[in-house]
Amino acid sequence: MRSIKLGRKIINSNSDPYIIAEIGVNHECSMKQAKKLILNAKNGGADAAKFQTYKAELITSKYSPSYWDIKKEKTKNQFKLFKKYDLFDENNYRKLFEYCKSLKIDFASTPFDHGAVDFLDPMVSYFKISSSDITNYPLIKKIASKKKPILLSTGASTISEINNEVIILKKNGCKIIIIMHCILN
Repeated sequence: MRSIKLGRKIINSNSDPYIIAEIGVNHECSMKQAKKLILNAKNGGADAAKFQTYKAELITSKYSPSYWDIKKEKTKNQFKLFKKYDLFDENNYRKLFEYCKSLKIDFASTPFDHGAVDFLDPMVSYFKISSSDITNYPLIKKIASKKKPILLSTGASTISEINNEVIILKKNGCKIIIIMHCILN
């Protein structure tokens, strides 16, 4: 295995694994909670604290029904659920990036739209693509154009979709692709 640099760490067959603490939107749009989760990730030995960056109106229809167990999450509409957790803006993510930097833990976030790719670019050393976007070719091309390593989730994907995405990523400037087998749950 060749060496790959992610954030502050070189990963190869002799290194420890690169541990990513998936914060996602579990901060519930509270800066205090987000910083607490980053600190917990750092204290737990994680190499990176990873968020999800999106705006509900850019990723789902206002009429999209739920796809989750409504016994656990009562919201019955995708837009309403996603809207509850998309209140952070570029300034908030910049503050989280600076906080991560102060703790010496890598900041990462999965972008779900073109604007997020652009404003996250100076803050991240790699991009993570959600398996839900594996056929979102305009977004994939945009991310690849930044020429950074890409972590590619495959939980909701077929082999054919993964192969197509790898081809698109390479054609659009991405040289390092890390394929991750993820359980979509």
